[in-house]
Amino acid sequence: MRLGVEANGNLYAVGGAGKDCSIRYISYSTTGEIAAQTNQPRGIWFRKPKNPDEIHGPGTARTTPCKGQHVVGLASLSMTEAFLVCTDGSVMVSSNAGRSWKKADEVAGTMAVGAGAGRFWVAGRGTNCDGIAVRSFTLADGKLSRAGSRCTADLPLTPGRIAIDGSDDAIWLLAGNKVQVSTDRGRTWKSAG
Repeated sequence: MRLGVEANGNLYAVGGAGKDCSIRYISYSTTGEIAAQTNQPRGIWFRKPKNPDEIHGPGTARTTPCKGQHVVGLASLSMTEAFLVCTDGSVMVSSNAGRSWKKADEVAGTMAVGAGAGRFWVAGRGTNCDGIAVRSFTLADGKLSRAGSRCTADLPLTPGRIAIDGSDDAIWLLAGNKVQVSTDRGRTWKSAG
């Protein structure tokens, strides 16, 4: 349900475990050893494995922001700020660690959500784009601002096979078995392999 990197550089994964698909958090050291694991993760954002429409904030907040819809994807930039998109295209933001959510925009056709380079990113269908449309957003003082849209025409638009995420230096876009990377906030994309 969620992969990430802890402040100490360890990789973590949150997913479902066992027959009841209960929450499981596992942290791995940089050498690949299990560093920690728990059934009650704190300090991270994630979707509940058994009900991926339920969002867990870094504290104890648990909410279902997409009323009557499903969550397409969730991304966070900090312990307090997160962004998600519902299947109807509603963009929801939280600035209080997930205790409340408000509709901030609408982006129909979204298939993947990520964060990096100080922005939230969405990828999916777009107008006048024969490939994957990539859009970015910034969140400041609880207000969402939309940046321009870019089209990566040479990538296949296949539902369920698109992912987008980033770091401070780059944005990564996966489409099928192709990976593209942008080091200029989505203006240009190059093959990563």
